[in-house]
Amino acid sequence: MLTRRLRWLWLLVAVMAVSCAPYSFSGGRTALVQTVAVPTFENRTTEFGLPDVLTRGIIDGFVNDNQIKIVDQGQAEAILSGSIAEYKRSAYTFDQSDRVTEYIVEIWVDASLRKRGSDEEVWSAERMRGFGVYKADTEDEQAGQKRAIDKLAEDILNRTIKSW
Repeated sequence: MLTRRLRWLWLLVAVMAVSCAPYSFSGGRTALVQTVAVPTFENRTTEFGLPDVLTRGIIDGFVNDNQIKIVDQGQAEAILSGSIAEYKRSAYTFDQSDRVTEYIVEIWVDASLRKRGSDEEVWSAERMRGFGVYKADTEDEQAGQKRAIDKLAEDILNRTIKSW
């Protein structure tokens, strides 16, 4: 009886050990690109200063991820370039009195990653959309911009490092 219980205990421990094994849904790295340069995005909107903030947000996304190095254009294997195609801020939610409680900031960009010194394109995307919602009474438009830029930076990073 004791050996039977011991067998069940060992079986339970083994099942628990296997079920706790690590698993990841993340794709592999793109072996072709290990260093990237990110020049300031062009601005096709009327939003002053947005290209600098967007470009800084994208660079910070790469730096925080730490899989691909950001370097000068002369040293980079690929150049990530793009332009801000559209910027919009609009009311998002309302209270019972029809007052705006939240706004949404939407930023659309066209971007591409090309090998330096050639026309070989690693990826390109038109009208990538980043959005950020912020509370009308406690936050400002820059909070929505930051969230939209963080979303765009994440999407651009994923396109650059994921093999899927």
